[in-house]
Amino acid sequence: MTEPTATASHAAAAGSGSQPGRGRRRPVGAWVVAATAVAVAVALFGLWFRLAQQRAADADVAQVAGRAIAALTNWESDQLADVQAAIEELATAGFRDEVRELLDRISQDLAATEARSSGEILDLVGDAGTRPGAGDTGVALAVVRQEVTSTALDASDVQCWGARAVVNHVDGRWLIDALELYGANQCPEEAT
Repeated sequence: MTEPTATASHAAAAGSGSQPGRGRRRPVGAWVVAATAVAVAVALFGLWFRLAQQRAADADVAQVAGRAIAALTNWESDQLADVQAAIEELATAGFRDEVRELLDRISQDLAATEARSSGEILDLVGDAGTRPGAGDTGVALAVVRQEVTSTALDASDVQCWGARAVVNHVDGRWLIDALELYGANQCPEEAT
């Protein structure tokens, strides 16, 4: 009778020895899974945060370019100082100088013909680059409808053109550094 007891105690000892080993492995496996899940969540949050920063910077680039384009396409010849003031606030020193020189050259002719311009941005998109921060350069692309009236014209002149604005990140702000115009053409019917 003692034999079965010994065999039962050996089986119980062998069984209880294997049970705690397996029990320990399960919590270690659970900890690994939990740690991996936390690491993945942190990585995804980091990616989401960078994407949110990128989208905000893209919107800032588009906003600055849009304000500059609006200032340069909505004016009356007797109020060109307002255009200059708007550009002073939005532009790098180099672009401010270019606009100042342009306005100095053409302001008398515009005033003599009582010229005025009305511009509308039909489409605008900004790209701040891959890593927004100090020293970065962004680009904005726009499609603009502009109507110019003048005593020198028989009728108002309506043109649609593309614009490419270069925008630099300087001292924590996006400032327009260059504006290039492309393909002034008659506007499609839906844009007039």
